[in-house]
Amino acid sequence: MNKILKTIIIFSLISCNDKKKEELINTEVNSIQSSKNIVTLVQVENTKINNFEYFINTNGKISSENENIFYSDVIGLIKYCKIKDNQFVKMHELLFDTQYLFRLKRAQQVKYVAQKEYESRLLGYEELLKGKSIDETEIIKKNLRIASGVESSDLDIVEAEYEFKKSTLRAPFSGVLADVKIKEGQFLRTGLEIFRLYDPNSLQLEVKVLESDISLLKIGMNADISPISNSKESYNAKISVINPYVDENGMVTVKLIIKGINLKKLVLLPGMNCSAKIRVPLNETLTIPKESVLYRNGRSVVFTYEKGKARWNYVKEGRDNGNRIEIINGLKINQLVITNNNLQLIDDAQVKIDSSNDKLKGGLQ
Repeated sequence: MNKILKTIIIFSLISCNDKKKEELINTEVNSIQSSKNIVTLVQVENTKINNFEYFINTNGKISSENENIFYSDVIGLIKYCKIKDNQFVKMHELLFDTQYLFRLKRAQQVKYVAQKEYESRLLGYEELLKGKSIDETEIIKKNLRIASGVESSDLDIVEAEYEFKKSTLRAPFSGVLADVKIKEGQFLRTGLEIFRLYDPNSLQLEVKVLESDISLLKIGMNADISPISNSKESYNAKISVINPYVDENGMVTVKLIIKGINLKKLVLLPGMNCSAKIRVPLNETLTIPKESVLYRNGRSVVFTYEKGKARWNYVKEGRDNGNRIEIINGLKINQLVITNNNLQLIDDAQVKIDSSNDKLKGGLQ
């Protein structure tokens, strides 16, 4: 009797479980069917072969291609100095000089007096020089120059000019002064850093790029640069240098020359941190908007529009530039890719193209 009851109870439980499973299955089927019956408004884009730009995003610091740090070559007191930080100077403009300028002037004055003395003495030798050979005449004149002090004053001038060149500095190129460490009346010593001069017309951004991306880069490629402190400011740049050496972190140094800088604003300054987006034009390829790609069960899926239905397509992705994705296979030209409201879609779901669709580039198929 007990065995019969147990058998009846077990059979009842199995029947109940089967009913629950059947109910769950029916519920899931009804859910899918109801999803298919809901008409989803979507936007679409006609697939075609496009020029595809791949972006390499990186950061770096601004520097000037033409920049020098200047050091003192002499010991002495600065007699003239009117320079200051952020001052624009022209090429060959006098920046400072020391007392050696006065020494040169004194040597020139001594030379002037000695020259007059020589000319006066030479007048007294006119009769003596008559009938003398050229060699004899030159010997007499040389002795007169020595006696008059002309020879020694010439040497003084040469020495003073050499010292003056070292103690007087003119701008070797037009640019902006920075880190000015001298002033009028200051005593200089040899080797002292005095200021920095950079050309704001030759600013560049030095960035690091992964070695795997170097094969994509070429001299002259375009880039967009923005200060990290103000991302709304944007400047055009071009690749000017690609360092062939890979560092210990697997990075390669790339220099970008910045174009179209407004010198009156001087928004970009040496040492400033900036972001860069290098534009790498790739071959023509099939691309779709990034939002069209979904990920289901670890695979990439794209829905296409076909006669009022959403069709499920497995695709293989290529490069991603942040806005569009390259599709290597899984789609063909002239298919209508669904670009929005695709998260809730399933295969064969009913869809309708939004009349305000701005991405549709071809007719319906």
